[in-house]
Amino acid sequence: MSILFSQKLICLIAMVSAFALAKDISASQQSEADSITLKNPILKPTQTVSVAAGVAGVIDNALVCEGDEVAIGQTLVRVRCDEAKLSHERAELAFETAAVKANRDVDVRLAEKSAEVAEQELARTLKANLLAADTYPPNEVDRYRLVFERSKIEVERYKLDQQLALLAKKQAEVELKQTQQLIDRHSICSTAQAMVVSVEKHAGEWVEPSTKILELMSINRLRVEGFVDGNDALGIKKGDSAKVSISVSKSTQSVSGKVTFVSPTANPANGQIRVYIEIENRDLQFRPGMATTAAIQK
Repeated sequence: MSILFSQKLICLIAMVSAFALAKDISASQQSEADSITLKNPILKPTQTVSVAAGVAGVIDNALVCEGDEVAIGQTLVRVRCDEAKLSHERAELAFETAAVKANRDVDVRLAEKSAEVAEQELARTLKANLLAADTYPPNEVDRYRLVFERSKIEVERYKLDQQLALLAKKQAEVELKQTQQLIDRHSICSTAQAMVVSVEKHAGEWVEPSTKILELMSINRLRVEGFVDGNDALGIKKGDSAKVSISVSKSTQSVSGKVTFVSPTANPANGQIRVYIEIENRDLQFRPGMATTAAIQK
């Protein structure tokens, strides 16, 4: 009786195992049927930056080397800028001079005071003639009136000079900023948080504008580039989920990704469509060029 029961139990276990295996196979087949595998996938960095010189000159100092991690805004290279500094100093002096002239209102106040006195003298002259006719002859009255009118014009002229001085101050300020920008162009800064992967020029070497000095690469995010058949591409859109498997140290790591690009054009030779999938690389355990497979979930 015990032997019969054991045989039945073994059979039951075998049936359950077979059912589970069949279910797993079916799920796997269903999963494969519900996904589109990329052909010829290549793991690449999402951002590679070629750092070039902005001005002509001699490299004064290279502050980084291959393998250094750099932050956004960090200074990488300095180009000698002696002439630019001298221009900046001259611009500073010109700005300070213009600021003094713009803030000086002595001439305006003096002209206003002279106009006030001339107006009072003219008023006294006219009043005296009202009290006693011909106290001041007409030519004398005209002289006082001319002095008053001239003093008013002097006030307007000095106010105009002050406005021109303010404009000159603004112009000097613009020139000062331009010279500072020229100095800043001699310092080449990073535009990305990345790693220095190549140094092309070193201290003492001459560079021209647009000469490549460094190359930076960011691997915080990576991109899988591959192809799918034209018919399969019809069901793929930007934002679709994907599963990416990458070989690392004789093991395979799987991560989730998103479709970021589906080419609007097909290869005329085989009809394939280029597709990009991006993944996070938080621990920086993946490197461009590693063996990769990728499947887009439909």
